[in-house]
Amino acid sequence: MILVRFISLIFCSMLLIPVSVGCAEKVKEPSVAGTFYPADKKELRETVEGFLAKAKKGQRDGKLIALISPHAGYRFSGQVAAYGYKEIADSGIQKVILIGQSHHSAFKGASVYTKGSFRTPLGDVKIDETRAARLLDEQADIRFYPEAYEKEHSLEVQLPFLQTVLKDFTVVQILIGSPTKQTFEHLLAELTDMLDDKTLIIASSDLSHYHDYAKAKEMDGKIISAIERLSSMDVAQLVQNGEAELCGMYPVVIAIEAAKRYGATQGRIFNSANSGDVSEEKGRVVGYASAGLF
Repeated sequence: MILVRFISLIFCSMLLIPVSVGCAEKVKEPSVAGTFYPADKKELRETVEGFLAKAKKGQRDGKLIALISPHAGYRFSGQVAAYGYKEIADSGIQKVILIGQSHHSAFKGASVYTKGSFRTPLGDVKIDETRAARLLDEQADIRFYPEAYEKEHSLEVQLPFLQTVLKDFTVVQILIGSPTKQTFEHLLAELTDMLDDKTLIIASSDLSHYHDYAKAKEMDGKIISAIERLSSMDVAQLVQNGEAELCGMYPVVIAIEAAKRYGATQGRIFNSANSGDVSEEKGRVVGYASAGLF
């Protein structure tokens, strides 16, 4: 027993993983609990359940393949996000592929979190390590950059909603940096192959940033129309031309293209709003939308 523990200690220390008797699982602690959403378990659960109770579920005519969900502080975008999560409550989804834009780290390609769990005040969410490993590809510049997740909020804020509406599920967490053509091709091929009746893609993105209320509504309406048409070309063109804004443009484009390859034919907006609808400060607002790709 002493020898086994000694060998385990050496092996685990080489991996820089904490040790008890065996290697402890790597757990990513929350970065934005207490800022973007409540850090107290009871308050967080009541907050999320309150948003979901107010959200109305739409009439479904088709299979939901992907969601587009906002990622601001819950005070501002939580109610909009709840409309999308209401659609998957008790749906039997077991695998969730989260795609977000890196806000704090710059890197070429994409980063995939490969092992362990992500923690929120509601508990731990396990990484689907098998699927995560499939996405890694040096030639496509898809690696694991742990520093990219240290302060990132775009994926983390989705987890408490998922923990509330789903039962047993795992996640793959993808952050997009500066993607290459090879990054897109590899991700689209692998993600399309991963899709099935128990798997859902979620692209994390807010819409326009810091325009007045009327201008934001105009810009956001253009992006919403492009999403409804599943036109990733129009999404990219609108952002490039400055006619609209989407801080998660790459994640949204990837979600649209993967969903289309799997058979999606329409996009549906569940709810949209901006921060001015909550704060009533309409001089500089941020836009949000919750959408489904069917």
